[in-house]
Amino acid sequence: MKKLLFSCAAAILFIFLSLVIYQNTPHAKEAHCNPDSFGYERIALNFAHGGSLKDPTTDEMPPQPLGYPFLLAGIFKFFGNDYRPVILLQLQLALATIFLVGVAASHLFGNAAFYPAVLLGVINTGFLVYPHFILTETVLTFLLAFFLERFSCFVSFRSYPALLAASFLIGCSLAIKAIALFFIPVFFLFTAFYLWQFRMKSLHMIFIIVAVLPVPLMVMSYNYHLYGSWQIAPTMHENIYVYFLTRVKMREQGITFADGRAQIEQTFGSLPRSDSRRWLAAQEQLHSYFHQKPLLLLTVWGLNCIKTYSGLFATQLKNLLNLSCKDKELTFFNTHGFFWDRMKGYIAMGALSTWVILAGWSELILMMLKYMLLMVAVVYLLKRNRALILFFLSYIAYFALVTGHEGCARYRMPIEPLIIILASYGILWFMQWLQSRSNRSKNSQKWVPA
Repeated sequence: MKKLLFSCAAAILFIFLSLVIYQNTPHAKEAHCNPDSFGYERIALNFAHGGSLKDPTTDEMPPQPLGYPFLLAGIFKFFGNDYRPVILLQLQLALATIFLVGVAASHLFGNAAFYPAVLLGVINTGFLVYPHFILTETVLTFLLAFFLERFSCFVSFRSYPALLAASFLIGCSLAIKAIALFFIPVFFLFTAFYLWQFRMKSLHMIFIIVAVLPVPLMVMSYNYHLYGSWQIAPTMHENIYVYFLTRVKMREQGITFADGRAQIEQTFGSLPRSDSRRWLAAQEQLHSYFHQKPLLLLTVWGLNCIKTYSGLFATQLKNLLNLSCKDKELTFFNTHGFFWDRMKGYIAMGALSTWVILAGWSELILMMLKYMLLMVAVVYLLKRNRALILFFLSYIAYFALVTGHEGCARYRMPIEPLIIILASYGILWFMQWLQSRSNRSKNSQKWVPA
């Protein structure tokens, strides 16, 4: 009963905070969009009106997988071109993600971990803000949080069906965004270890590999039918040879992002994204930087990873509430002065009201606390379950490092569920530490007769 009442209270708080954000958002579709959103919408509307999952404005393969436009098309088919049902669905998925995080924490650390994990999820700015955007982040985070919950269930209870579900879910995530593609071999490696440790049959590993494949193969088959290219999406080429190389040129030449991107796109000609020849000139430029200026590449990649780790989701909140921020890069690196002045400028930049600034400071403090609690959890879990914590650290490191092409807090969303899970253990450890100190203090007090 206690858990049910807490869950209801948490859901009500999440709904209340989401309504506050929605009520303060301009009532225009543009508020809920960024440049990626319009591409998703065009493909979805084309499919909903009887066409294919294809951008009607171009013959090129979209840079992102077709899973999210397919989901949007289903909503548009029933409700028309209305963004509100999309937001409602994504809010439900965000709330489900929060409870999945709580359940995963309880699998690993006991029922007591459910409460801090859910609370940290409810007040997480990312879970509150991204459902309001026509973007993949909420759906992707839901699938990866579900994957983590199922894998945690397998590790805790040796449930093979849970492991099969985890394998299927990480495969499904590739249809939304292929960010987890190169993490799958890491997942297989740890899965093989646990199957060996639990003395399960080696044949089980084959089924785990097969469970990943159905959804990615469907996407690849559809792309081959439409574009003659057997791939999920040309995302990696786009990220490396457009976004990352543009950031390198910006740092080297002191130019704007638009100018750097224009330099690179001049080399593409009229070749489509699915044609490997399109990227040859950009590949040569990147190889030249690698041999002549490797430190420049490492610096740009490292700074982008720092942006992913340390960026505030409140920046996206400002983009949601303030339409004039849509074309601006609200980043700490665009501010001036000493660190404290730059931090104040970063949090205040683009904010239309005091409560948005307070939300930014609150998120910053909470993020620092979560990272400290995470480090506590890592230190103590290394002694109890080294394999599990190495898997979790591999997950966090992988999903942060692959964002080096263009750092942004938005790309930290897939990591947030695991950060919260580990932070919940840190909270439990801290509470037990306080209780043990209190008990020692009581035991040390001796009664002396008058």
